[in-house]
Amino acid sequence: MSGEVRRLAICGTLVGLWLGPGILPAQEAGSELRPGDRIRVYRVTEPTRAMTGKFVTRDGADLQMVSDSAGAAIRIPFAEVRRLERLAGTHGHTLVGLGIGAGIGLSLGVAGAAGEKQSDFFYVSPGAVVAGSLLFGGAAGALVGTLVRSDEWAEVPLATVPSAPQPVPPVAPDSTGPIAAER
Repeated sequence: MSGEVRRLAICGTLVGLWLGPGILPAQEAGSELRPGDRIRVYRVTEPTRAMTGKFVTRDGADLQMVSDSAGAAIRIPFAEVRRLERLAGTHGHTLVGLGIGAGIGLSLGVAGAAGEKQSDFFYVSPGAVVAGSLLFGGAAGALVGTLVRSDEWAEVPLATVPSAPQPVPPVAPDSTGPIAAER
């Protein structure tokens, strides 16, 4: 393998490793809802407004969560829950950034190449100006796109939301009923 081919293979591998996480979708976590999972709740009464927070439990007819906006635990009647989603992960926007950055770089390169004169001391051919601007703009855009993250939400079927077990009242050794709290 010649030196040039080896350099191209190394550069291609590095670019692939850099772009790979931005191209691949976020991994979907299991569909089981657990206490502490970030959730987004849409209520029947307010179908376009979502409440976000951390799932605590579902006890009987209520869904309990710690709301991000209130900062405290709240109860939502489960019958009012229209849609429930949990945070599945995040993803970057590498390809979108690459496209936007390359477009801007190409535009600036064409404008810069139009102003070049062969009599300039630092003359660069118009093709080199356009190519350099395109590559630099694309790389800068891909970097920005990688850094910009978005949440991915996965819908949780309401029938699968676990309900907390109801506490069993203690039973006296010689009795078949619950022990009275007053004794």
